[in-house]
Amino acid sequence: MAERYTSLPDLKRRFTQFHEISSITQRLRLRLDHIHEENRTAAGTDDEVAKTYHKQVDGPANNLSEFVSQIQQNFWLYGDKGVTTSTYFDVAEDNATDTAHGA
Repeated sequence: MAERYTSLPDLKRRFTQFHEISSITQRLRLRLDHIHEENRTAAGTDDEVAKTYHKQVDGPANNLSEFVSQIQQNFWLYGDKGVTTSTYFDVAEDNATDTAHGA
């Protein structure tokens, strides 16, 4: 007899949790942006200390923000793809059941 493969009953719900993680990650990025903006303002722009600060901090802070943004986008994408895949599993299982019952 052939093996039966099924998806988890709550697979779709589990993938929607990726959207929640994406939202949390987006809030993290917004906080990082806010902190960076506050630090940039506090550091000033005119004196040598400010110029040194910006030279050392601005690039990495922007890179961190972009990295977190990419993670956020990937979580959202994985959630979307997972929900779609779960739907395909459900449709395939329904089709297999209908076929097995001669419908």
